[in-house]
Amino acid sequence: TASKKFALLIGVNYYNYPDCSLRGCVNDVVNMCNVLVDAYDYDRTNIIVLRDDANDSAFLPTRANIIDRLKWLITQSATASEIWILQTMECYLRRP
Repeated sequence: TASKKFALLIGVNYYNYPDCSLRGCVNDVVNMCNVLVDAYDYDRTNIIVLRDDANDSAFLPTRANIIDRLKWLITQSATASEIWILQTMECYLRRP
């Protein structure tokens, strides 16, 4: 059932780092959230999305927030029928 499915989605576009700024990572987690809800019957309240454009610091992808949410996910795993973790962030800097 939907109540037994949990997800942690992390998207980082590196907005504060112009040399490393990405365009699709936050969109990827938003789209995955929609897919999980619409196609796989996840309850939206069981999906945590951390993204670097969040206005609320509790939803920024900081080390502390990621560890805290992973602990939450581990706690849920005892009764979960399904768990998703998606991290989308990658940047390579080329130096001359």
